[in-house]
Amino acid sequence: MIGERMKVKKLFVISKQEMLRRTIEGYCKKQGIEIFHIDDADESIHFIADLTPDVILLCSESYSEEQVQAIKNTQIPVVHLISADAKTEEKHLVLPINPVSLISEIEALF
Repeated sequence: MIGERMKVKKLFVISKQEMLRRTIEGYCKKQGIEIFHIDDADESIHFIADLTPDVILLCSESYSEEQVQAIKNTQIPVVHLISADAKTEEKHLVLPINPVSLISEIEALF
């Protein structure tokens, strides 16, 4: 339907920042959203295929261009988590994130 926004029901977070992963996990679980997270970008590819998340949150500044491209090649929508001074043409949110508004901000990007 035209104008209908994505509804996030399953989220996959790829970040080396454990506190960030845990914060997002805690909030998403309270909202009934399935959440998975990992810090290893190379291993994440295997999990993405099995989990088929609605969207991937990726701290892309922490990984190589090759790793980021491999994740983007999965055809799952990716939202990059970037620092305030970073520039990108990709769909992104700026760190630090607010976990309370995170899901609505992700859904608004699609």
